[in-house]
Amino acid sequence: MSLREIERASIIKFLTDNQHLFNGKQVLDYGSGRQPYRQLIEDAGGVYYAYDMTTFPASVTTTDFLATDAYRVDIIVCTQVIQYCRDPWSFVSHLAEWFTEEGGVLLMTGPESWPRVEPEDKWRMSARAVWHLLDEAGFSSFMVEERAHVMFENERWVIGWQARAEL
Repeated sequence: MSLREIERASIIKFLTDNQHLFNGKQVLDYGSGRQPYRQLIEDAGGVYYAYDMTTFPASVTTTDFLATDAYRVDIIVCTQVIQYCRDPWSFVSHLAEWFTEEGGVLLMTGPESWPRVEPEDKWRMSARAVWHLLDEAGFSSFMVEERAHVMFENERWVIGWQARAEL
């Protein structure tokens, strides 16, 4: 199995383990790209909204999603996006502003020991660093843990982390 397949499988497992949260909720897939998790979210009863830059080559989104006072979400799914952000601390705080109310849930993944994907790819963070980001952004309850790893020359290489955070 390739690293990319391990990564994709670990993200799907993380979302599947949390799919009970989607039922009847408005779910924003932030950085949706080709929307690979849309079916999983909709099959679990979630109302799916996609956001990605319409100019991003992998995006199939045709309109930009804008959170306004009248348009908020219950859950944000944000997979493999934070590494592209100019300022991850501001980004996580910004995501926290898009929830309908306290109790909103953020499901987020990111790389740790993973090759650079595109020139815009800026960050690699440990699970501990993400823990600090979520704490500083005001999330009251969260868990951050390893998502997947591989063994290479008797060493354990963490591919990425997963986080579930609640306001």
